[in-house]
Amino acid sequence: MGQEVIVRKEIAPELPAAGKLIASDKPLRLEDMRDKVVVVHFWKTQWDPCEQNFKVFDTIAREYNPKTFQIVGIHALDLENNPEFADIEKIALKHAKTFPTVVDDTDLNLKAWKVNTVPTTFVIDKKGKLRYAIEGQLVYRRFRGDLVLQKLVDDLMLEK
Repeated sequence: MGQEVIVRKEIAPELPAAGKLIASDKPLRLEDMRDKVVVVHFWKTQWDPCEQNFKVFDTIAREYNPKTFQIVGIHALDLENNPEFADIEKIALKHAKTFPTVVDDTDLNLKAWKVNTVPTTFVIDKKGKLRYAIEGQLVYRRFRGDLVLQKLVDDLMLEK
């Protein structure tokens, strides 16, 4: 399951330019999210750890002002289940209702973001720098990634 926080200090890769959007009427660009703390969640359908993370995001999204905080989902390439877009959209609108999702049909973004496992959650600071990655399910056994994630976001919110 992973369950560890990985410190990274690099410019975040751009979000997928190609790909269908769910819950957004315009392309999602990190450049447009400057001055916000951004959480990017790589997920896939029919995978319980990903769906469990949605509960955390639903809660955390209510804690922050949308002017200073944003969650973005990226549905990762899933050759094993090969879901139809309608199935992905149904799950995204049911579980990820508080944030937009990009459906990525390539593995280029997995490589660009250096995703080792799905789900993976990234935290980006207000300047667009990728600061942290949490691999795996956020709440699993004794690992309270929900509290860890909230602390990371809180800390980044205080930065100028």
